[in-house]
Amino acid sequence: DNRLASAQNLIAERAWDGTPEQILEAPSVLIGTPSEIADQLIAHRARYGLSYIIASDTQLQSWLPVMRRLSNQ
Repeated sequence: DNRLASAQNLIAERAWDGTPEQILEAPSVLIGTPSEIADQLIAHRARYGLSYIIASDTQLQSWLPVMRRLSNQ
């Protein structure tokens, strides 16, 4: 529900350096609702030229709403 708080928790859990804002900008971190994650992926494609993402087969069900949103772009 709160991307900033989730990023801060991730920093604490993994003992990462950086601010929550920096973590949310990282192309390897996706946090948020399906719409927010789809928007992040679109922004990462524009900024970094990313054209695909690999998801674990154990995570495919949770990726379905994101993929649906991306397919409508």
